[in-house]
Amino acid sequence: VTALDLPGGDFSTIDVARVKHRPGDIRDRALLGELVREAEIVVNLASVMDEDRPPTDLEQVNVHAVIDLYEKCTSSGVQQLVQLSTGAMCPSRPGPLSEDISPVPFNGFERTKLAADEFLLRRSTGESMPVTIIRPAVLVGPGRRPHVASLAAVPAILAELTSRVPRLVGGPRISWVHVQDVARAVL
Repeated sequence: VTALDLPGGDFSTIDVARVKHRPGDIRDRALLGELVREAEIVVNLASVMDEDRPPTDLEQVNVHAVIDLYEKCTSSGVQQLVQLSTGAMCPSRPGPLSEDISPVPFNGFERTKLAADEFLLRRSTGESMPVTIIRPAVLVGPGRRPHVASLAAVPAILAELTSRVPRLVGGPRISWVHVQDVARAVL
């Protein structure tokens, strides 16, 4: 396994006997070509989420780098590309969502992830290299911002501590998934 991450990425928890760390940028086309040449399966986890960054950063990483990666994979004989997208673009409604749900992107991050997904779906139809797109819910667990998940628990905790807090009814408004469960889904 070879892991590409920006220089300075924290790989202190990685088993270096099993994973080779390559510092670099997914926008580096020559580096992509070098890395996928030896790959059987490519998993793309790269993304820019920060809405405060220029829109070109989101487009370069979330769309153009994915297009370049797909092209490098197909020309190098990669057997499968797995793209980690986002479930945040799926509309909120009660009950499970089906595969044919129409995404409703809300921000630049979601719009660029959807653009990459649509490109991959169009290009991979009938191609020899299958593409799998995973759209997980909000991630929780190691490496994630713990305060986000904690905030979701506040109303329930307050309701247990005092009877003056109105009880919430209905199901959760946000779905959560643990990073280890997403990793298992990718595998």
